[in-house]
Amino acid sequence: MHKRALLAAATMLAVALAGCSENPGNEKPDDDAFEDLPGEPLPEGKGVIRGIVLDVAILPIPAVTVKLQGPNLETTTNENGAFVFSGVEPGTYFLQASKPGYDKIQAQVTVVAGVEKPDAVKIQLPRLPGTEPFVVADDYVAFISCGFKTANYVWDADSCDPTGTLGYAASDDSAPTFDTGTTQNATYYQSEIFWEANQPLSSGLVTIQCLGPNAGCGFDRGDPRLCNVRGPSPLVCRVDREMEFGDIPGGGNNLAEIDDGAGFRGEYTIGLFSNCAVQCVQGAVGVGLALEQEVIMYTHVFYNWQPAADWLFIRDGAPPGP
Repeated sequence: MHKRALLAAATMLAVALAGCSENPGNEKPDDDAFEDLPGEPLPEGKGVIRGIVLDVAILPIPAVTVKLQGPNLETTTNENGAFVFSGVEPGTYFLQASKPGYDKIQAQVTVVAGVEKPDAVKIQLPRLPGTEPFVVADDYVAFISCGFKTANYVWDADSCDPTGTLGYAASDDSAPTFDTGTTQNATYYQSEIFWEANQPLSSGLVTIQCLGPNAGCGFDRGDPRLCNVRGPSPLVCRVDREMEFGDIPGGGNNLAEIDDGAGFRGEYTIGLFSNCAVQCVQGAVGVGLALEQEVIMYTHVFYNWQPAADWLFIRDGAPPGP
């Protein structure tokens, strides 16, 4: 009798636990991935295709183009890698998923009429060799030993003598160079320069950044110029592959014009100069002075991806993954 009571109690407990383990409302584990996708009433006799696109690490891939062959429908995945085709005739179809940097993959799916939340078909996209996302980062602490500017001219930063040679030279310790070490074409470049002004006339600075065959910004040689920005701290330069010359703050070339054929490689120079503390355009009165001004610089070169448009390393820290 005692054994029968124990068996009955165990059976009741197992039934209770089984009931607790079920999803409320029969929701599927993948349903959360589709929450932000528009839901439409399902027409009678039609069905739904739901899918999730993943990488080899089983992480969702957003912005994947998914084509439904036959009806010739097309959509893109959301941030969860999910996609939906609704109101599809019952039958068997082929899906094609593609995204730059990934191999194209086909998958077969069967549509059943009247099923609004079918099991999600999983599509795994492998990366194409050489298209893995990565970023090359560097940082510098530099000094402008002595920079003097008046009107729209810059005196040699090695000297504050107004009778010195006119030009855009910066002192050696304020013009760091680096080589990314890769011949791949860059997707996006960002530099951030900030400082605490040690005197009123150094509240603003100028940065001119170039990628040339030799060290230094060879303006007389026509070395490609990424940007020329000026103003108070921080100075931020953002450059992608498509922007037009006038869209880059201060003017410059886009990455497609700079690194095609050779990649973002070679002596890359960041030049720093004093800027006018008051209005300083050609023919106007203005003056700027920087003495032993310390600056801190961060540069990030992105390959096969780019961060959010408002991302700043000095505020947000390391860029989130692609």
